[in-house]
Amino acid sequence: MQTSYSPHFTKILAKLCWNSFGTEPSAVLVTSHDEDMLHTLGVRQLILKFQGDGVQWNNAFSPVSQDDNITFGHIIGMLLLDAFLYGLVAWYVDAVFPGKCGVPKPWYFFFQKSYWCGKANKKEEYRKPSAMVESDCFEADPVGLVAGITIENLHKEFTLQNTKIIAAKDLSLNLYEGQITVLLGPNGAGKSTTLSILTGLLPFTRGKVCINGYNISTNMIQARQIMGFCPQDNLLFKKLTPSEHLYFYSVVKGVPPEKRSIEIKKMLTDFGLLHVCNVLSMNLSGGTKRKLSVSIALLGDSKVVILDEPTAGMDPISRRATWDILQQYKEDRTILLTTHHMDEADILGDRIAIMVKGTLQCCGSPVFLKRKYGVGYHIIMVKKPDCDVENILQLINQYIPTASLESNVASELSFILPREYTHSFESLFFELENRQKELGIAGFGVSVTTMEEVFLKVSYLSEFKEDKQSLLKISSLMDQNTGEDKNQNMNVPGSFEGIYHHTLNEDSNFMLNTGCTLYIQQFCAMLVKKALFTRRNWIVVLIQVLGLLGMSYIMIGDFNINTNIFKRKHDEKPARKMDLEQYGQTIVPVSISGHSDLTQNFTKHLKSMLKAKKQKLQEVQGDLQKYLMEHQECLYSCIIALSIEVTRDKKKFTFWFNNEAYHSPSLSLAVLDNIIFMSLSGPDASITVSNKPQPQFTTLVKDEEKYV
Repeated sequence: MQTSYSPHFTKILAKLCWNSFGTEPSAVLVTSHDEDMLHTLGVRQLILKFQGDGVQWNNAFSPVSQDDNITFGHIIGMLLLDAFLYGLVAWYVDAVFPGKCGVPKPWYFFFQKSYWCGKANKKEEYRKPSAMVESDCFEADPVGLVAGITIENLHKEFTLQNTKIIAAKDLSLNLYEGQITVLLGPNGAGKSTTLSILTGLLPFTRGKVCINGYNISTNMIQARQIMGFCPQDNLLFKKLTPSEHLYFYSVVKGVPPEKRSIEIKKMLTDFGLLHVCNVLSMNLSGGTKRKLSVSIALLGDSKVVILDEPTAGMDPISRRATWDILQQYKEDRTILLTTHHMDEADILGDRIAIMVKGTLQCCGSPVFLKRKYGVGYHIIMVKKPDCDVENILQLINQYIPTASLESNVASELSFILPREYTHSFESLFFELENRQKELGIAGFGVSVTTMEEVFLKVSYLSEFKEDKQSLLKISSLMDQNTGEDKNQNMNVPGSFEGIYHHTLNEDSNFMLNTGCTLYIQQFCAMLVKKALFTRRNWIVVLIQVLGLLGMSYIMIGDFNINTNIFKRKHDEKPARKMDLEQYGQTIVPVSISGHSDLTQNFTKHLKSMLKAKKQKLQEVQGDLQKYLMEHQECLYSCIIALSIEVTRDKKKFTFWFNNEAYHSPSLSLAVLDNIIFMSLSGPDASITVSNKPQPQFTTLVKDEEKYV
């Protein structure tokens, strides 16, 4: 989720606060939640600090100048506070508003004790499935197998433009360990929605789903730890290689370090990716990317594997190889896959389920479905120009009375032979072969019912039933009590409590890391992935750095593209009076060596002038330069200093000024001239020193603040 903000608004707000409250840290930093502004202020502090001793622990909270109260420590503290606040907001928003992919938590989830303290996420006790309610559309559940995924009355509704769309309607299904279950259906049947619900990407309206005994409504995190998922699209990092992908996901899944290289090499070898293991994924072909996605799903001994069209985009050789791999890896795993290739479903599927418009129409082995929905056998003949179709049909009906003509297109002729007459096939084929020339047949062949025919017939029957029910409802010719309105799957046990009784690592070859070890290696994996991504996207990083430097230059230099707007007001600004009062209360160190009437008179007038200006006089004994160097407060609290040395031959007046403060050289000279003038002309005499025009960039900044 992305959060937008307005840096310009933040900048204006900060300037308003600066203008109203001065340079107090609490006034400026509270409005500086824009990280760009904080970075700019921090860079400015560093630049000013480097003019002195640099940033040290002992001066991190010391201002760089007398007129600037913001310190480097304040900026670092505000950055840390912003990081905490932004992280807190991101954590809450991600939990309550996860977007399209994720199950939202209640808004009060952080008040729940179970969120902080956890709860006993134990698998529910295994119970033997109850007796099946017989249905001719669903084959009985296999005996002696453990259900890895159990779905009971799953219902999912979407609301689109005030219209309810049912993606899954009272779906009930069991998927067993050691088997591959294939979910078929036309586009929009609800297959991808069902897979998204199983993986926790979408919430469901009602129902119950358990994965290896974990109810995903309460234990989704535990269910995901034993799950591998291959989505319909290849979600790969463009700048990572196949071996780096497998390494990254092996660390995320908790594979121990000593097992990673073995697991990665095994996956690369099984899927034929060794020759491209060091090629960036962005340069791989579509079929190779698909094989990499499937290998990631199987990585880490995933007990439940969900594959959404795993062989899409593969060539026939790669498809066949992937089929062999899935057959090999299905042991001790529960595999659910979707596909639009009927031959793939026929070969891989131990059990096949067909969905139409969110409703499960049938489920069973390929043999069961062919027996239920198949039309029997097809005999296909190649016709000659003198072919006699009527004689051929009569001949076939002599042996198989219920045979029918399926198609007669161009030079091809097809008949349907019911399976009940398989005992007559031998005599029929012998007769056709002997009378080929007489009947005008160039050749013929026989094929059995395919899964494609089963799929088409199931889809047709579902649509026909729906249309029929609509007509019956409109015409009200009969009561709607036929019991055929819903075609429910009857292969779900009556008790849904605790289907799975094995633990996660009971049959594993290795133990997965958990706890702190898992978190540490996941964090390291994220760092390695980020480092590789940054190194291979150096142009993006360079643009980000240059952008930050450019913004820092603009902010530090107080550059303004609207300079001409403020130049017109330049002449209207009053002259700046050189006076100590503009700095607030400061300390004026004074060192006097020797005594004379002049020094006493000079000191008297200095004390009088400083008292009138509300400044503090600090008498120093000894070397004034040494005092200024050794006392840290002089850097920020002293603008000017004075030393008088009286000897027999001469009287030496030395004025010191702090070059970190603006106008300090002219101010020190003005103070000296005033004291000399007062000594000569009396205590009421004074000299006023002013500066006009001001430096251009300073004037523009003040004008801009006033304008904002």
